Formats: sequence, C-alpha cells, structure tokens
Amino acid sequence: MSQSQQVSFYASEEFYQRQGGTLVCGSIQEGRVQEVAQRLGDHSILLLTHQPGEAARLEDKELLDTWSIPSGVPGELLHGQGSHCLALLELSEDLEWDYLWYVHHNVSFLGNWSEFFASFGDSKADFIAPWVRSRQSEPNWYWWESFKTPPGGNMLPEESQFAALSTIFRISRKALEEVRAAIASGWRGHCEAVFPTAVAEAGLVVEDMGSYGSHTPDSRRGLYYSKTTFNAEAVRGHTTGFLHYPVHFPVMPPSPQRFRPATKDIPKILYFSPIGPAAPGLLHDTVARFRQVSAEIRLVEYQSPGIAYPDGCSVAYDKGQKWELVRRHLDPETIKEFDYVFVWDDDIGIANFDVLRFVKIMESNRLAMAQPSLVSPHPICHDITRQQQCPPALGSLNRVGRLTNFVEIMVPVFTRESWAEFYSYLTPAARLGWGFDSLLLGRKGIVDCMHVVHTRPCSQYGSGATIEMREFLNSQALFECSHQNLGHLLEEPIAAS
Repeated sequence: MSQSQQVSFYASEEFYQRQGGTLVCGSIQEGRVQEVAQRLGDHSILLLTHQPGEAARLEDKELLDTWSIPSGVPGELLHGQGSHCLALLELSEDLEWDYLWYVHHNVSFLGNWSEFFASFGDSKADFIAPWVRSRQSEPNWYWWESFKTPPGGNMLPEESQFAALSTIFRISRKALEEVRAAIASGWRGHCEAVFPTAVAEAGLVVEDMGSYGSHTPDSRRGLYYSKTTFNAEAVRGHTTGFLHYPVHFPVMPPSPQRFRPATKDIPKILYFSPIGPAAPGLLHDTVARFRQVSAEIRLVEYQSPGIAYPDGCSVAYDKGQKWELVRRHLDPETIKEFDYVFVWDDDIGIANFDVLRFVKIMESNRLAMAQPSLVSPHPICHDITRQQQCPPALGSLNRVGRLTNFVEIMVPVFTRESWAEFYSYLTPAARLGWGFDSLLLGRKGIVDCMHVVHTRPCSQYGSGATIEMREFLNSQALFECSHQNLGHLLEEPIAAS
C-alpha cells in the first residue's frame, strides 16, 4: 500500500477518526463549514462544500485542505449527487490513496465510525455501496431513463446496468479511474447508475455494503443498514451498529397525545420483589436506590433463610413461583395509593438506574408499562430488551428509548391503572407468567438511557412453560407475536445541576 493521506471528515455531528491508507471525505451543509472547523480543533479535514468559495471562510491553519464544488459544472453530466462525484473525480488525481470513502452529511452511523471503516479493511472490492441492484431486478427506478452510454455504441443489457445509493460508498483508485474514463467517453446519467455500472463493466468487483442484497457477501449479510434505517423518505427505526439516512429532516413537535412534559410532582412508588437465593448480594443496593425517592419496599421471601434485610422493608414469607406470589400479595385494592408499581425479579443489579427519571419518562410518554434496558454477562432472553445506543436528539427533545409491543415480565413497571388491568389476567394456572409479555396493555416502552443488569442466566423451564404460555394465550385469544420497536421515547433535556 502506498503512503496515503490520512484525512478525517466530520458529518452528521460525529468525528471520523484518521484512517491510514484510506481517504475519507464527504459533503457538508451550507453555512456550517466554519462551525465544523471550530469543533474539529486540530484534526485534519477534507470538505466538499455546497457553495463555491465558502472555503475562504476557513481560518484554521491546521486544516489539511478544502475542495469546493466546481462552479459551472454541466448539469447533464451527472444527476443526483453529481456535483460531489465530479469533485471526487478531480481530487483523485491530486492525492495518493488506495480507497476513498464518500459520506453524505445526512448519513449517520449509530456506533464507532473507526470500527465501521476498519470492518471493510480486508475487502478488495472496488466499489461498495448500499442497495446495489441491477436494472433487470428493478426496472422502474425513475433515473434509469437518464442513463446513456456513448452515442454509436451498444447500450448495455439490463442485467449489466447497476444502481446503488451514493450517499455513502467506498471506491478504489482503479475504479474511480474507470468512472472518469467512462464519463470522458460520453457516459451520462444519474451518478447512482454511472458509478457502479462503469466499475462493473470494467471487470472490477462491486459489492453491497450489507443488508440482504444480491451483491452482499455472506460475511456482511444482515449488517449495517435495513429498510427502516436507510430510507429515502425518513429513518423509521434506529439500530445500534447500523447506518441511518436521512438523519436531517423537518422536525415537528409531538402532539400532546404523544408526549407531554412531566409534572414536578414526586410520585408515590412501590417496589415489590420475591426474595430467593440470588437476592442477598443485590438487595441492599437496590433498596437504597429506591429509598432515595421514598419508595415503599415490599418483599416476599420464598427461599433465602437467614437473610439480613435492610431497614424499612416490609417482608412477608410465602412459597411459590413469582407470579403466584404476586397474585397473592399485590391485589390492586391494597396498593391504590401508589402511582407506579415495580414488580422485579431478585437477580437484578441496579447499575445506573434512576428511579425518578424513569417514571418521569413513563409519564411524559404516557406509558402504561415499561422496563429499563438490560445488559448481562449471560445471553439475554429477548434481544429487543438489550440496551441500545440512543439516537441523536429529535429537535429539542432527547430520544431516550423505544416504544415497543413488548416488555419483559422480569423487570416491568406499571402505572396504578395498568396494574389493576394486568392483575385481572393473573390466574392460579399461570404460575410462571409466560405469555404475560404479549398482553395488550396500553402503550409500552423500553428505556435505553439507563439499564439494569440481569446477573443470572435465563431460566430454562422446558415444555411445561411452553404449554402454560400456549394455554394462557389461547385463553385470551392472542397470538404470539414478533417483538417490534414502534417509535421513540422522548425526554426534555435535563437541566445541569
């Protein structure tokens, strides 16, 4: 590998770490160049700007260089991101590099950009981009009609014409030279067709960046983007380790039915847990955290003789599975004074959990049932409950979790009203609680800005639990549905203390 420029680029409010042997560049929104320069400090940066001459406003002497979009670029050469692509063609002759990444300012990666770039280090592909497909497989794409090869030449067959999203891609020096030669010979059209088709026609390797496309290598299947995270209209879901596009779109304030600021009132909270062998090493920290908000602590010891309970706990003694004990000790009539009811297992580490902030998030998002996200040294039972990185803010509101159709009954939190309804479904036959997660119980959510730790492996109950779940769901005429993220949980910014 030749000695290559090491260039960093800033986009989507994230820093790109320096990449040896790979040039990273991209576009940036009008009017933001100076802002970007200030926030980068002494990082080297290469910018392709929307406004010719805007580079003159840069004063940071540590910046490596700035290319502006060439003025007067003939619009018929390349459509779409064509002006940026033409700029790449020009700068490719001036720098030594082996591969070039282009990243549009509306692309975000929910993870570490350095790790993302490094994951492609072993690939020798000449062009890597999302949504690679042939004209034969998607004949109705609007921009196919703009695609033209040189007059007098034979038009390529549809199976040899390709398109790919140009918002993020990696291209080799050889491939970019082939694209330059194709344009010089008369190729015209949308850059999302010209680039991959010219590369493929030259006999070079074109690969999909991830997902499940026809050009996706097995090693990247299911990775980096999906129809919900990479969508021309709007991002419909945020996933850790995935690319998101577009991340900048008009933000409308949510309706009062969807989000309302939490009140200043201090809610009354009840913490309930069965106590068994896992509890002694965890109980004191958990009780201390809940006592900080004056929560009432009710415990039912089913198997843990000789445990020393913290002061201020109400302790009963009984035998049975968790939901048998819950049914006998948490009748809604006896807890009507509480606003929120925590019904947690005894093997939960309290970690960074903030009790008051959690119930305020429930209140603001009008959740009937919720849980904190989970981390664990063991496999997690339901992947949807695994802690995810919170996406960037939505306007003035922070995104702190996910609206879901599922809350695991390991660490559920209920409002007073939803507990009364949930309790009505408890029967002596449903001892283990399998199937309770599927109850239609108002709005549900998983909070990602805080987590708790599941300290033990998931319990294995065998066929008896499966039979209990089927019988319970049948009694409610419910299906066992796949777990889905339905939207975002929002929170007003927390004032600095």
